[in-house]
Amino acid sequence: MSSPIKVVYPGKHNDFIAFADSIEAVENYRKNDDGSIPLSSVSSNFKIYNSSVHRGSSGVLEEASNIELESEFGTTDEDKIIKIIIKEGSFKTSKSFKRKSFSSTNDTKGSLYY
Repeated sequence: MSSPIKVVYPGKHNDFIAFADSIEAVENYRKNDDGSIPLSSVSSNFKIYNSSVHRGSSGVLEEASNIELESEFGTTDEDKIIKIIIKEGSFKTSKSFKRKSFSSTNDTKGSLYY
């Protein structure tokens, strides 16, 4: 199973972000329009976020307000909105879920040692 991903939905004024458990889970959910796959098998985080820079998936993620959700989606029902984001959004893998790597062996020590 792959690592968690961001699914980004481009809104009119902000981009909205939901987290999914894997690309495979999202692809399976998109293929089955009959509702046989529950949303809980695709995402274990039922929150909707937007970025502090309002476009894209970078920057500090903040939980989207009800006013933003109502303005963009016409509802504040997070289940309905997450379904829209999962079905229509694009995948963004998240570096924060991957193992941290450094460019050299001494990056963690900083300038403490001469």
